[in-house]
Amino acid sequence: GLVIYTEGLVKTVDSIKIPDMTGAFYTMANVQTKEYIFNSNGGATKMENGKEVSLPVEQKGLLDLCEKYAGKGEKVTDEYEYDNDGKSYVSTYIYIPTENYEWILTVDDTTSEVYSLNRTMIIYLAIFAAVVLGLIIVFNIINKRQAVLNQKLVSTIAKNNMTKKSLSTAMFKDVLTGVNNRVNFTMNAEKIKAEKGSPCYFAMFNIVKFSEINARFGIDAGDIVLVRTAETLTEYFPDNEIYRTGSDEFLVVIPTKDGDPSINEVIDKVNIAFRQMIVPKEIENVGTVYPEYKVVVGKKKEGKAGKEIINQLKNKMNTSQKASIGTIECIDL
Repeated sequence: GLVIYTEGLVKTVDSIKIPDMTGAFYTMANVQTKEYIFNSNGGATKMENGKEVSLPVEQKGLLDLCEKYAGKGEKVTDEYEYDNDGKSYVSTYIYIPTENYEWILTVDDTTSEVYSLNRTMIIYLAIFAAVVLGLIIVFNIINKRQAVLNQKLVSTIAKNNMTKKSLSTAMFKDVLTGVNNRVNFTMNAEKIKAEKGSPCYFAMFNIVKFSEINARFGIDAGDIVLVRTAETLTEYFPDNEIYRTGSDEFLVVIPTKDGDPSINEVIDKVNIAFRQMIVPKEIENVGTVYPEYKVVVGKKKEGKAGKEIINQLKNKMNTSQKASIGTIECIDL
């Protein structure tokens, strides 16, 4: 942006002609770096290693001004005289400090021409300063607007990401318990695969007479039992996917690798989780709830699981009595 800015400024200055001052030339320098920005009397840049670099200020008077005003922070307009190659020159300058830059703009000419048109030069220097300040203002406005646009873009992206996350949670998670829902299982069922020597186990837990709990103790009490069931399964099966596949039904998918964990280990863990679930729950202002469950474990020896796994487990569960410690069965799927 600064290159375009400088080119525009050079063109603007070139277009301004000062009558009766054919020998006048202008220079602009960066006070902080003591380098030319442009120099109509001798060039401001050179090629170095294939790149265009700024030339350092060598004219003693201008170099002294850079050292004098560096960090001053207040605009100054003045003039000074100097000799060069046997000629006497007058340089009228303006020091322009901004938030980001410190510049000096000069107009130099021989003493004879300058003093004949001193007032005219001051007027044109004021025009130069106005042009420079105008460009600086425009440049700063563009920067501020770009910063606002960038902030809005970042905010929009963040909102979109949050919206996507919320939609994903609503589609694939059970809002009450936080575990995966049946839609999620349906999407993943074909990806669940058992191999010879590495079966996959499916443990289904069904709350017995759940509707009676809601009717007797209230829906809030029923929700507490559901949440407690999900929390217990998450505690004892932290590395396994847990799904709420029905209003009162949960499914745990337990894959194995080279037979680990074994069927006995799976059944033991299911019994431990079940024992924790049936501990009576004291609910404030309601009473004590004694939840009961039906539990069945299925074993898939080989192949993809498929969503029909749920129906197979339900069919077995419908013919089973409520579970008790040590009586949980494992069926082949």
